[in-house]
Amino acid sequence: MLIQCPECKRHVRDSEPECPFCAQEPPGKGRRRALKVVLAGAAGVTAMTIGIGCAYGMPPEDPDADVDAGADAGADAPDDASGQ
Repeated sequence: MLIQCPECKRHVRDSEPECPFCAQEPPGKGRRRALKVVLAGAAGVTAMTIGIGCAYGMPPEDPDADVDAGADAGADAPDDASGQ
């Protein structure tokens, strides 16, 4: 894609780091560079957060832990006093 150099008004490729005619940096080049840095930083923070989450996720279940047997006992109990 061609863009116009702000200094010499000639058209240069947007992939060029500077104008080959006057050595002026094309418009928006600095903003694109800053955007790449911000996006790379955000990707790094996201990857680090995911890595920490995977490394320190849910603790393993303890098979020797006390289980509250009475927590759902009411659901299994008969409605009437006869027990049927």
